[in-house]
Amino acid sequence: MFATRSSSPGALMAVQAPAMRPAVPGLALRERVAAAWKGHPRRVDAAIAGAVGLLVFAVYNATLTPSLSYVSPDGNELATTSYTLGLAHPTGYPLYTWLGKAFTFLPVGDVAHRVNLLSAVGASGACVLLYAICRELALPRAVAAFGALFFGFSTTTWSQATISEVYAPNLFFVALALYLMLLWGRRQRNPEVALHGDLGSTILFGAWAFTLAASTGTHMSNLGFLPGYGVYILMVNWRVLKQPLVLVPGLALFALGLMQFLWLPIRTVMGEPAPDPINPATFEGFLNYTINAFPQFKWAFPMELLPDRFILYATLVRWNFGLPGILVGFAGAAGLALRRPRTFILLALMWGVHTVFFMEYRAMDIDVFFIPAHFLFAVAIASGVWLVIRGIRRPLARVPAGGVIAGGLALLVLVLPVRAQLRYNYATHDQSDHTEINDFYENVYEMLPEGAVLLGSAGVFGYDMFYYQYVYDVRPDVTIPSAGLAFGQRASWPTDGRPRYSVDPSGAWPTRFRPSAEAGEWGIPVLVTPAHDRKLWLRRDLVLYRLSSTPPNLIDDEATPGIALNLSLDGVTLVGADLDTTTVRAGETVKLRLYWRFERFAQAGIILQVGEGDDSPIARRQPGAGLVERYDREVAPVRGHTVVEEFELVILSSTPRGVQPLTIRSAEEGATPLTVANLKVE
Repeated sequence: MFATRSSSPGALMAVQAPAMRPAVPGLALRERVAAAWKGHPRRVDAAIAGAVGLLVFAVYNATLTPSLSYVSPDGNELATTSYTLGLAHPTGYPLYTWLGKAFTFLPVGDVAHRVNLLSAVGASGACVLLYAICRELALPRAVAAFGALFFGFSTTTWSQATISEVYAPNLFFVALALYLMLLWGRRQRNPEVALHGDLGSTILFGAWAFTLAASTGTHMSNLGFLPGYGVYILMVNWRVLKQPLVLVPGLALFALGLMQFLWLPIRTVMGEPAPDPINPATFEGFLNYTINAFPQFKWAFPMELLPDRFILYATLVRWNFGLPGILVGFAGAAGLALRRPRTFILLALMWGVHTVFFMEYRAMDIDVFFIPAHFLFAVAIASGVWLVIRGIRRPLARVPAGGVIAGGLALLVLVLPVRAQLRYNYATHDQSDHTEINDFYENVYEMLPEGAVLLGSAGVFGYDMFYYQYVYDVRPDVTIPSAGLAFGQRASWPTDGRPRYSVDPSGAWPTRFRPSAEAGEWGIPVLVTPAHDRKLWLRRDLVLYRLSSTPPNLIDDEATPGIALNLSLDGVTLVGADLDTTTVRAGETVKLRLYWRFERFAQAGIILQVGEGDDSPIARRQPGAGLVERYDREVAPVRGHTVVEEFELVILSSTPRGVQPLTIRSAEEGATPLTVANLKVE
């Protein structure tokens, strides 16, 4: 009935062998992942940094400006000169120009779109380096990733990552130089290396020196970081001054990085026009074009205004990180001072010199100049967040399930601020449908008659107009007198009787930038392009004017509108309108005629809008083409008569396909729109 126990050794071993543990699905995989996580920390960090960079780049790319933009006053110039390898405004930005040229070979979008991608890549790369810097400061991976994402989605950085500008690529080189210096500093902890140096120390020091010097080709203000670096080098290892094998190659590479500025006189001698009256081919002009550029902007405020300027800076920091971010950053800075005093002094000196200099700098777009300071402060914020998480863990360490609770709270601390940055800043910086500048000028060059003359600003602010001729050689028969002129210079008209047009003769430009139309000419709007109601530098509208020495015929009492509107505007009535068609291809135009009756001259104006929603593009117009007061004064009374204006209205290429309402309303706040027609956009 019962089996007899075998006495053989093999049978005995079989009986005594422990039972095999059943395989748990996924356990082996988790163990391998855990082993890889512990055994290959650099690979793990590289993977996380790469994921952070790809995520940030994906968001930037989704919100990237399709082509030209007015978000920056310089962006259209930088996109154009990158393609032509021309001279940008002072300080010339050679490195940016060369990098931009490389990006113009990408097989996506148009040339300006490709240069916009340079900014997206530069800002994403800076976020990767922010992660690496946080890891170098011994912050946990999750905290380092938080710091990179929280900074990457901050408002000022994001605003510069979607357009052609120097600030995002410059930030990459600022971050790279800082990371290389921290790596060099870590290597000096080896007493033998600190005393005698080695090949690795020489390479890191030389790479740092070259990167810092090269970064002046994206922004000259990076030279202001030298005092901080100098103090750090002396604190970490003053003996480097006695190590010629480290110091001499570093100085040589620094000089090599600065030699990029020879590009400016070379291109000038080759005949490339400079967008500034300064001639960089002379020694004095070279200095004034580079290191002494914009003296009127530097140290522009007296000492008694310094508190006000600091309040301005603090406001900009709050816009980017919020008040909690500022408080956490202060705590993190204090923590860094205790844990890494030398690194803290380096970061503090870099931040302090940079911040004070630009608090004393007079510029329209002052917020973007503080981006490197925001980057340095983001390191402190990441350090402060780690202090917060540690503070959460300690009291929960002895609580049942305290580890789970602490982990959940830490996750909220890391995720919610990044989510808030994305939520609040995405819509603000989504430029992906901002095609108005390109749509405007494509229709301008199509509309202009053969041999026309087109007037606009010279220098930096004229490159929206120059772009198509310089890059794509569009309409070479059209003469642009301001092309090739220096910044602030006025163009003179050809006097051979050719048809004349202007993109803005109405005085919207500051005096020193204003086009010089002949006195007494009439600027008659013939092409109007709606624009997204965002920051458009130096102009409110995209309008093409036909210039004429004779007044237009505004009065037509026999005209009858096909669309009755009867919109009252404080003494002015928009009687009605006519459209030549209600079916239009996106990017093309419809001819719009408006009929007015004047009792007095209104100041409010009207707003034309294509599409629904607050973010739809709008065009602001003055009743009667903005000419009725002068017409009434110089030609004929308009009161009691029907005033008719007619122009082509551009339907943006980014307009959603399908039926879109064309509405008109008073420019006064809260006005109710009237629907002129429902357009079928194809």
